[in-house]
Amino acid sequence: MSVLLFARRLRERGAASAIVTDTGVRLSYAQLAEAVEAQAARLPAPGRLVILEAANTVDCVVAYLACLHAGYPVVLAEPGSTAADPRTSLTYGAALVYREGEHGWGFEALPATPAPALHPELCILLSTSGTTGSPKLVRLSRANIQSNAAAIADYLGIGANDRAITSLPLYYSYGMSVLNSHLHAGATILLTARSVADPQFWTFFEEEAATSLSGVPFTFDLLERMGFRGRHYPSLRYLAQAGGRLPAERVRLYAQWAAAARKQVFVMYGQTEASPRMAYVPPEQLLENIDAIGVAIPGGSFELIGEDGEPVLAADTPGELVYRGPNVMMGYAESAADLALGCGPDVLRTGDLACRKENGCYAIVGRKSRFSKIVGLRISLDEIERWVHARGLQGIVSGDDALVVVALTGA
Repeated sequence: MSVLLFARRLRERGAASAIVTDTGVRLSYAQLAEAVEAQAARLPAPGRLVILEAANTVDCVVAYLACLHAGYPVVLAEPGSTAADPRTSLTYGAALVYREGEHGWGFEALPATPAPALHPELCILLSTSGTTGSPKLVRLSRANIQSNAAAIADYLGIGANDRAITSLPLYYSYGMSVLNSHLHAGATILLTARSVADPQFWTFFEEEAATSLSGVPFTFDLLERMGFRGRHYPSLRYLAQAGGRLPAERVRLYAQWAAAARKQVFVMYGQTEASPRMAYVPPEQLLENIDAIGVAIPGGSFELIGEDGEPVLAADTPGELVYRGPNVMMGYAESAADLALGCGPDVLRTGDLACRKENGCYAIVGRKSRFSKIVGLRISLDEIERWVHARGLQGIVSGDDALVVVALTGA
């Protein structure tokens, strides 16, 4: 293995707290290491692909880490999905699936298929966002996973005293990255499958003194409904947001709340293809950059490429956002043969159009594909959508080169 994954360093943390569950289970890093090593030892001869239904349970975390520890490439899947849709196992020749059966969670052998060749650095495979009808996967290497976990721990300032609650599913790239970065830093994972809308989530949060909460835009919708900004959580150090654009006015509200409450808010940007994080707004700069994705994470860099293929050097001038870093995926997989392919270049063309502000922060202004060209005019569908939302209306904008359609809710 080219890198020493955090999954192989658990024992070094000794008696430090690794996992606390909302059902009362407590595991030190030494105990977690023992469980992971025992599970890894029960796996058959390496060299086959594993599909892991990754629920927010100790069993699933141990199985996930056992696969990483033993060098098994693992496809992270939603609980209950593999029986209903076997396309991934059939397409890629998986040998094992980890899922819940009559006697609890465990590994099951899948019907015998020819064993595909696997690249020795292949580590984790994740479904591409928005893919329908095809089990297309993102191939992530050990170096991708390790470097992104280290970078996230760096800019979030995660230390051994941090306690992150699992407000996202582990099979989702964002949820996976929360687990990875905290285990990398020797922090504690507060493990629950409850939603932030569940009062018992907050009972667990307070009893175990959670120091961070990660969410997508919908999470912040739920926080607003429960009056989160009016509540007091002394242990909380920061909120982190990714998984889509948070409206600028909501960013402003949370930046102002954080300043008053002496907390931090990290607005972040990423894609599954980047393991998954690429950018963040430094909290102290958030109020001045409520519409931005910020700066590249440690070890990464951005540039903008214009329609002519040349770099865009001027400030506030749009171009396609291109990211470089050690966390850029190995490439995609659409067949079993792709699992043997090596790493592509460490460059990711994001498909997002962005501008670099005078202060060095980047701001997304649209998607490269979200344009219509009508009577010679290049019209940004995202810009129209923002115009609609800025006027208090709810709706979406779509179109092609013949017609732009604005669909609104309400009268």
